[in-house]
Amino acid sequence: SQWVRASSEVWVVRQVAPYVVFSVSLFLGVILYGKLKGSSEFRSLGQLNVTGVVTSSLLGCVLFVGSVFINHLIGIGLEDSAVHSTMSPARFYPYLAMTLLLTGVVQPYLEEVVFRGAMFPAARQGIGLIPAIIVVSLIFTLFHSSFLVTSFIFSVCMCVLRYRVNLFTCVVAHCAHNVCSVLVD
Repeated sequence: SQWVRASSEVWVVRQVAPYVVFSVSLFLGVILYGKLKGSSEFRSLGQLNVTGVVTSSLLGCVLFVGSVFINHLIGIGLEDSAVHSTMSPARFYPYLAMTLLLTGVVQPYLEEVVFRGAMFPAARQGIGLIPAIIVVSLIFTLFHSSFLVTSFIFSVCMCVLRYRVNLFTCVVAHCAHNVCSVLVD
């Protein structure tokens, strides 16, 4: 209807609905896993000092630039979705804020808790380190099927980071990666 098209609030809600559904699904999966597993490793994020947060953020940005470069080499460039250039400021800024919040913070946090916080330790315990990295990365890639190669490489890096440092490092790096993606888009 004309009212829906003219209303900035309804338009923003419609744009972020898929992110909300995905985030809620992941959140429910996390709760279910936590109830079933009851693992203390699942609940602990770890800690980082300021230097660790900055380093993890820079790592996420470097991984984003590497992803763009690899995608360009294999012929998958950045899509130019002229949607943002045609938006009025009344629609653009709420959309940007919601996208930064959901895609830049909530989604990476939930994905890291599910994939590297819950799934990776369970797989590592069951099948060993290298197979766990491969299996978790393949599953992660299925959720990011637009960029198969770079999603797999990113997930391998996050699994190694989880194994070598802690989960919080992965969360910060993933958030930085996604914020770069949103800002470039």
